This record gives sequence, structure tokens and C-alpha cells, in this order.
Amino acid sequence: MANQSHPDPAIIQREITFNNRNPLLAMNERFHIIVTGEDGRSAAFQLSKKKFAISLVTAVVSLVSICVFGYLTTGSYFDNKLLTHKADELQARLIESEAAGCDYLEQINSLKQKHAEILASIEKERSETIASLQEEHTNTITSLQEEHTNTIASLQEEHEIRLADQQAKFDLENTTLQLENVKLMSTAVSELHERSELIETVMGNIGVELKKSKKKSVSSNSGGPFIPATEQSYEELLKKTDKYLSTIRRMPLGKPVSGDISSGFGTRSDPLNSKKAIHEGVDIRGEQGERIRATAGGKVLQAFKNGSYGNYVKIDHGNGYQTIYAHLQNYLVKKGETVKQGQVIGQIGSSGRSTGPHLHYEILLNKNPVDPRKFMKVADLSYSFNTYQE
Repeated sequence: MANQSHPDPAIIQREITFNNRNPLLAMNERFHIIVTGEDGRSAAFQLSKKKFAISLVTAVVSLVSICVFGYLTTGSYFDNKLLTHKADELQARLIESEAAGCDYLEQINSLKQKHAEILASIEKERSETIASLQEEHTNTITSLQEEHTNTIASLQEEHEIRLADQQAKFDLENTTLQLENVKLMSTAVSELHERSELIETVMGNIGVELKKSKKKSVSSNSGGPFIPATEQSYEELLKKTDKYLSTIRRMPLGKPVSGDISSGFGTRSDPLNSKKAIHEGVDIRGEQGERIRATAGGKVLQAFKNGSYGNYVKIDHGNGYQTIYAHLQNYLVKKGETVKQGQVIGQIGSSGRSTGPHLHYEILLNKNPVDPRKFMKVADLSYSFNTYQE
């Protein structure tokens, strides 16, 4: 055939030369592909193994690339489809939420309207209640004022009646009291007169002279009918009795303690050495710690521990009388202190020269000792006066 190309003789020669050098190696580096057609003709193809390997690697790489690209493209597609589906669902939910929000808004508006209606109803009811209560309160006040006026009038009338009754009762009681006062006055004058005479007798027995009030001189330039006095006036008896009481309160009457006399006044046998001695007071038995009271009011001259007398208190009564209390457990007054009749000045003890708990008690008149027993005899009379109470 004219158009059939002929191979290059130089190439053929090289190929023959190569094949001639290593015919087995040339056959191993190529593939021989024979294709037979339907008409019986066959065609042979030679393919280099190296090129075939390169072509195969290229085809595999291309296939893998196509698979990876397809997988990525398919994944993106499905992801997009999923996202689109989710977006559609969210859109549907949003629409539903908007619809529900509209429903809620309508319900809220409805509730607001109902609330406003309820408030209006309550306000109306409250106004009506207040008006009703105010009217009721006004009626109640008016009723109470009327009732109060009637009550006051009734009470005033009742009060006037009671005042009249009380006035009549008071007048009757006053008249009765006046009659009783007259009787009591007569009895009191009689009792004061008897008491005054008793005090004069007692004071005379203990050798106390009571000064009598001076009688007023009768003027020569006077006159009138003579009316003899049958008894002393009440005022004069009061003045006389008060003067006597003032004198008695400053006299050491009665006993400083309630015990019996264990050793009298005057000559005696000394309790410690049995020798004859002068006792310028009296010893009175008592319990340890028993309270000792002042027999008259006065001022404390001494309160200290005085040798054989032990704890010792001396009181000046301001009328020539002084009292001494010795062998005390302790003394409860101090020098210069003013005491009252009946005030506790110490406690019975056995301090100093003593054989046991007792009180040595002395009375001095113008600094001379006198027998305390005659002053003790009027104890009942002295205790009838007001004495110091703790």
C-alpha cells in the first residue's frame, strides 16, 4: 500500500541490535497482546511493562482521587441536606412558637382586662362598704351620744341622791362622834391625871425632884365672881405629862437586858478571889451575843476596851445621869454618837475580868454610883414610852 508507512530502518536496526544482545530480557520487559477479529484476522500489540505500571499507578491514583472527591462531595451534599432539614424544622418550630406567643399574648391581654374589671369591682365594693360603715358609724355615734347624755343625767341624779344620803349619814355620825369625843375627853383627862400622879410618885421614890411650873401672880387690879376649880384642864395636863415624859426619856429607867441580877450593888465577895469588895453596879445574867439596849437617850462618852471592864461603853444622858455597860462581846456605837432610849449599843459577852457571859451595869448621878435596882423597878412604866426601834 502506497500510504502505508514504513518504520525507520535505524530504529529497527537498534531494536534488533538490542534484542540480539539480550533476547530473553527484551521479552520480559514487554506485554504481547493479540486481538483476533470475527473475520479471523489477528492483530498483535506490544506494551512495555514500565509504561503499563506507570499507567496503572496513574489510573489507581486517579480512581482513588475520584473516590475521595466523590465521597467528600457526597458527604457535603448530605450535610447540606441535613442542615437544610434542620433549618426547616427550626423554621417550623419558630413559626409554631410565634403562633404560641401570639396565643399567650392574647391570653395575657385577656387576663389584664379581667384583672382591671376585678379591680374596678373591688374598688366599687370598697367604696360602697366605706360609705355604709361611715353611715353606720355616724348613726352609732349619735346613738351613743344620746345614751351618754341620758346616762350622765341619770348618774347626776343618782349622785345628788347619794350625796344627800351621805350628808345625812355624815351629820348623824358627826353628832355621834362629838358625843363620843366628849366621853373620851373626860376619860382621857382622868387617865392623864392618874398617869401624872403615878409619874410623880415613881420619881419621888427614886429621889428625882420634878420642877413644878410657877404660878402666875394675881394682879391686885382684878375681880369677878369666885368659881372654884374642880379638876385640872386638859391642856394643862397634856403640858404637865409631856414635861414628865421628856424628863423620863432621859433617865436610865428599866433594864438594859432581860436577865436576872446575879450580883447586886454595894459590898460583896469578889467572884474571882472571894475577898470582900465594893460593887458599884449590878451584874445581869444573859446569853452570849444577847443584845444590850440603852436605858435612856444620850451621847456616847466612851466606847473602847477598858482593862478589867473589857469592852466598855459609857453614855451621858445630860441631866446628871450617866450609865456604864461592861464585859461586852462587842460594842455597836462609837464615841460622840447620839443614841436613843432602847437603841442596841452592844452584845453580852465575857471580856475583861469575868467568870462568864453577863453585863456589868452602872448608873452614876453627878459622877457618884447609885443602886440601879430602884430604877429597874419602874421598867414596866418606862417600856410604855416610845423607845428606839431598829
